[in-house]
Amino acid sequence: MFSCRQVPAAMFNYATGVSSRPADFNGLLDEIEGFYARLNLPPRIAITPLSRPIDLRSRLLKRGYAESSTSDVMIVESLAARRRPRTGVKVRPLRRGQVEAFSSIFNTAFKIRASLRGAFARFWRSAVFESDPRLRIYLATLEDKPAGIGVIFFGEKAAGLYSVATQPGRRGRGVATNLVLQAVQDAFTSEAKFVYLYTPRRSRAGTIYRSLGFTSKYIRSVYSLHRSINRVT
Repeated sequence: MFSCRQVPAAMFNYATGVSSRPADFNGLLDEIEGFYARLNLPPRIAITPLSRPIDLRSRLLKRGYAESSTSDVMIVESLAARRRPRTGVKVRPLRRGQVEAFSSIFNTAFKIRASLRGAFARFWRSAVFESDPRLRIYLATLEDKPAGIGVIFFGEKAAGLYSVATQPGRRGRGVATNLVLQAVQDAFTSEAKFVYLYTPRRSRAGTIYRSLGFTSKYIRSVYSLHRSINRVT
């Protein structure tokens, strides 16, 4: 069992929820690697303490994977512990005419290559125009100018917060704080049991999230395969 993302850049794509009986594991990896081969992307697999089999890490290393990143998985389960929103920052769902502003902040914050920016623009435009009820995309403004972005995905019991970023020249003025507070409030209004996010370990962002009531739950590691596999028959 697993799920795969289909986002137009390798850094955002990985298989999650990997779970398999030991005897079936190689077949599962074949399926994941075949999926990403068709997208011309390197396979990447996220593992957590919930991943199975329990020796998944050693199996990936043996197959040629290498750890490419580690993140703290943080959650918040109520609005009780939070800071007050900063004045002057407005956070609203993204409208159709604002996709270009959102894309500009996203491209800068996540260092998206020029060759991929068109694909991402189409991805965000499709998400806004199709109005997927599971997805809410935010644009924060400071002094009525675009200043920050974020995306929240509503699952069955939890909501995931992604792609929170602030324009470099507008950091330290409460943009991300207000955006996160608004997204969390919307998630609980929509009856989410908790909100989760991923942040690089020991990062400044993690400190900010803790001040907003998030706590570290466990560590997620992503393993990547950047070479062809010599299969043994």
